[in-house]
Amino acid sequence: MNIELQPHSVYESLTHYGVALFPPLYDEQCIQLWNNKIDAFFDNTGNEKRSYVRVDQLQMLGMLDSILNQNLHDLIDNLMCDAVLYHCHIYEIAAGQKKSHIHADNSFDGWHRDAECLYAAEKNKSHHFSLFVYLTDVEIDNGPFEISPVSAFKPLKRKIPSLKIQGNAGTCFLFDRTFLHRATANKSSLRRRVLKLSFQNKGLLNDRIFLPEFVKTKQQLINPSRQMLRWFGEESGVESYVD
Repeated sequence: MNIELQPHSVYESLTHYGVALFPPLYDEQCIQLWNNKIDAFFDNTGNEKRSYVRVDQLQMLGMLDSILNQNLHDLIDNLMCDAVLYHCHIYEIAAGQKKSHIHADNSFDGWHRDAECLYAAEKNKSHHFSLFVYLTDVEIDNGPFEISPVSAFKPLKRKIPSLKIQGNAGTCFLFDRTFLHRATANKSSLRRRVLKLSFQNKGLLNDRIFLPEFVKTKQQLINPSRQMLRWFGEESGVESYVD
């Protein structure tokens, strides 16, 4: 059963449905340039189910400034004034799959909530969300992202309503990580490529922002704004699981 999103602001849609759709943040030329730069990283990963270009590699390729651009700053600032990054990478999903590449072996056919976010869940508020940007065209057989408006406060039922997000390269959307979601199987003959950025409130537990790839990237930023430094955990109040 498919859901139809009714008109809401981005934040209202995010908290009501768990997902928000909006016009692309990056133009076709930008998407093509990114793909050209990262092709070499993925040339030798055809046999991997999921392969990555990390945030420090994006910085090395000269892509990070265009990814973390003003359009993105404006969007995130309107949703979360104290946002800190949790994910920042591009990944590819293998072709010719019969099931989801993640949580495929659970009893819910890949449906899951991101467990590390659930402790901070609040009704009608979003403390953990991700931005997906499709870097390749995604149709029904390319493994579109699927989400259900079933939050951490609603029980799981059979035949839940859901939305599979298809679109051309450049399609972007936000989703709340505490809502039920999954990656559908990429049954096509082409690997699916996605940019993923995740944000959460400053002060929440963050086991990634102090990883070497983020620390190295922050150190190499050129004349970063205070806002950019905050995204990389510069300001106080960011807790970590890492010793």
